[in-house]
Amino acid sequence: YLGGDFNDFPHSLIVDNNDNLIVLGSTFSRNFPVDTLGFDPSYNGGGDIIISKFNFDGTQLLGSTYFGGSANDGLSTPIRYNYADDFRGDIHVDFNNSIFIASCTRSFNFPLRDAIKSNLEGPLDGVLANFSDDLRSLNWSTYFGGKALDAAYSIKVDKDGYIFAAGGTNSDSLPNTDSSYMPQRAGAIDGFIAKIDPSDFSLLKCTYFGSPQYDQIYFIEIDRKRQVFVSGQTEGNLIRSANTYGKNGTGQFIAKLTNDLDTLLLNTTFGDRLANPEISPTAFLVDNCDNIYFSGWGSDFGAGFHAGTTLNLEITPDAIQSSTDGSDFYLLALNKDMQSLLFATYFGGTQSDDHVDGGTSRFDKRAVVYQSICGSCPPGG
Repeated sequence: YLGGDFNDFPHSLIVDNNDNLIVLGSTFSRNFPVDTLGFDPSYNGGGDIIISKFNFDGTQLLGSTYFGGSANDGLSTPIRYNYADDFRGDIHVDFNNSIFIASCTRSFNFPLRDAIKSNLEGPLDGVLANFSDDLRSLNWSTYFGGKALDAAYSIKVDKDGYIFAAGGTNSDSLPNTDSSYMPQRAGAIDGFIAKIDPSDFSLLKCTYFGSPQYDQIYFIEIDRKRQVFVSGQTEGNLIRSANTYGKNGTGQFIAKLTNDLDTLLLNTTFGDRLANPEISPTAFLVDNCDNIYFSGWGSDFGAGFHAGTTLNLEITPDAIQSSTDGSDFYLLALNKDMQSLLFATYFGGTQSDDHVDGGTSRFDKRAVVYQSICGSCPPGG
């Protein structure tokens, strides 16, 4: 178990280069297990972000810290679209096991260091941060966003050490967007992608991504050539590149941009419904052979949230599960440059609407998926 005497939520997990497990989450517990020598051993009020590190077999807590201000941290409630989007966020390690996180905050007094943005302007800002591998030192921390709603969902480091983050925003004032692929917000909520210099944590470039309708980026990936891939949802009409797999005007997208974020190289949309996303994304990967993987769930689960479905999504003849009740998990794989469908399957039961209670899952570079899902819960359970 990991937690205290009140509500504790895991958001994202990563295994470092020594097979130690690192957990990003949020907590409302005043007695969450933390290292007394950690960056912040004291609960700050509201909901705090927590980061905890276990040894390879889970028998020892190697580090643990609170991270936040006096309001709610780590919960993206104001900008959520799918059921349990509140608990999105990402944790990543570089080649030195340095720990990076992407999350969000409503705190005006969030702990900062070498910040790109030093004050909370709107009701919700993204936050990006970097810790030492023992979670005792904060190397970098910043708000990220404009004057409206902003949330950071994904963070990666390329092979040269440059930091990339992505998320959703309806702010018009994101910094350093000049000469980027999309310098201005198209409308409603857009995705964003940011590139950050590791030498001084300065913002090198930021771009919006989207249509005049709703769009959000939930995942970012970097391939061997340092090209930037993103994936998310759209209610708009994002134009597909020629010769890519997919269907025009549908609700899930995958895009590839140059490393300096000034050129869109490829884009596709997939699914069946027009301008109406079916799938809440849960994992995304570009593997060592440049194949592309996407997974998520679709169901009408959670009153008041966007209704998803897995009906009429394309599957391949070798699918693990070839039929769906409309409320299942869905996984697909595309080949290099998004040209064709390699594999797609449904996965789920029939006793309830299969879903995920927040957070993210992962693929590894060998194309193995590690997926958490609430599947076929018994009636009333």
